[in-house]
Amino acid sequence: MAYFVQLALPSAFLLLVFAAGEFAVRPIRKRNTLLAAVFTIFALILIRADSLFGGWLPAASALFEWPLPLNFWIGPLTYAYMREALGLGPVPGFAGCKSLASGASRASASRRSLLMHCAPGLLVFFVLIPNLLQPPEITGARIAGLIQYLQGAGPAPRDPYALLLPLGILHAAAYLGLIMRDMLLLLKLKHLRDHGTVRAFLLVVGIAFACSCLAVIGVVSGRPQWMGLSIGLLATIPVLLYILQRRHPHFFHDLENLLREERERARYRRSQLDGVNQDRLERRLAELMDRERVFAREDLSLTALAELLQITPHQLSEYFNHVRNINFAGFINAYRVNAARELLLADPKRTVLSIAYDVGFNSKSAFNEAFAKHAGVSPTRWRKTGADNPG
Repeated sequence: MAYFVQLALPSAFLLLVFAAGEFAVRPIRKRNTLLAAVFTIFALILIRADSLFGGWLPAASALFEWPLPLNFWIGPLTYAYMREALGLGPVPGFAGCKSLASGASRASASRRSLLMHCAPGLLVFFVLIPNLLQPPEITGARIAGLIQYLQGAGPAPRDPYALLLPLGILHAAAYLGLIMRDMLLLLKLKHLRDHGTVRAFLLVVGIAFACSCLAVIGVVSGRPQWMGLSIGLLATIPVLLYILQRRHPHFFHDLENLLREERERARYRRSQLDGVNQDRLERRLAELMDRERVFAREDLSLTALAELLQITPHQLSEYFNHVRNINFAGFINAYRVNAARELLLADPKRTVLSIAYDVGFNSKSAFNEAFAKHAGVSPTRWRKTGADNPG
């Protein structure tokens, strides 16, 4: 059993270093404070687990029950951090009800909302007060019985307070599920494929969720080895975070920016593209560009293209800016330059100006500027170097 949890103390130390690091940044924002709190609570949970499985808890009996409320706080604090990082505002609760209706500030609403989500942990603390006031010999006997059970040398303790552990784990797992839901609603398969930070973060959350399930199974089935395995896997998370930050020094910052950008795109898509079949829109747009070559029309405008696609100019602009991440002029010019690149090589005798007019440009200067932007070189140089051109 000790083999599974031997990472707990080193990982706890690493988490405390991470927590201190959040206060080293300037300026210190709310999400830095929340993340530092999550790291600190995580570290204390690992220290308590190591004290139980390592058998040194009698020397630190204060760690026996008072950390149990932490299991009910780490989930809400982690969820609050994610919502803050995404700019989603406070976790749902009092915010939007009494606080906002009475004109209270957003910060006050956020604190009230978070306090409501942390209320189960506060309730657990008050429930445990009688136990915290027990004589040392009674507490020592309960600790000895629990350690014997975890080490496979005794029966499961018949203690109603033991139910607080699986309840706390399930509470934290529920918030992990909310975090995964919010992220998966924002992200697509392309983000998993293109962004290592997304894959890494979902892996970390997935490991934490799996650990929660293993711990609950261990408690319910009376198999402490499952709990030990859960702690061992949980202790790998700080190590993974350390490796990730070494490889991606701005891991959390990059993840926050990506999720914020995707949330903004999703908001704009909902605002203008509701009711628009994007798959059909993209097929029709590809047909207009590739088969009908409408990009070659010198007078092609956003409004004209929108009419061909049977949507409004605002919807088309929204699509280009927040789905394709390009404006209308950049999209059309990319097609025109690609067509010009082919013509410059296919017909060496044609002048550059005639090709520019043929693909839709109305002046040589506009053509040269767009060609250099998209191809990286001038049309003349492209014609000379051909396919070996760096553009």
